[in-house]
Amino acid sequence: MQENTEEKRRALDRAFRSLAARAHTEKEIVEKLTRAGYSEEAIAGAMETLTRYRLVDDAAYAESWVSARAKRGIGPYRLQQELRRKGVSREDAQAALDTLDADDSLDAAASFAAKRLKNDSPDEKRRAMQALLRRGYSFETARAALERALGGALEEE
Repeated sequence: MQENTEEKRRALDRAFRSLAARAHTEKEIVEKLTRAGYSEEAIAGAMETLTRYRLVDDAAYAESWVSARAKRGIGPYRLQQELRRKGVSREDAQAALDTLDADDSLDAAASFAAKRLKNDSPDEKRRAMQALLRRGYSFETARAALERALGGALEEE
């Protein structure tokens, strides 16, 4: 019994050190502790303590992650994929994505498109559009961003 308590304490210390560096999702902490060789019981005990004191909060993590990554020009589809990969629930991810402002998202996409465009040739437009789609923007947002970056209507080629 004493050994289990000691292992839980060590697992909790390890989790604290990880959280001191940056925020983590519950899944990330569990994976780190599992890789470090802690028992399932010690991990469960450490996670219960972290959750009780809200030191691991996937909803808050998702909101922070979305805010930071959206400022760097990452679109909502890609953000959702990243959050799911990090173990954030669909509901928490969607709630965080709902906080995004559509105008800010379009501004970020247009800024990114403007950086990508060297000229207004059809090949450059296609490359910029593909880059926007890879960054997780919808077709409609990517098209509007490209139009804004070009300073007018986008002609069909």
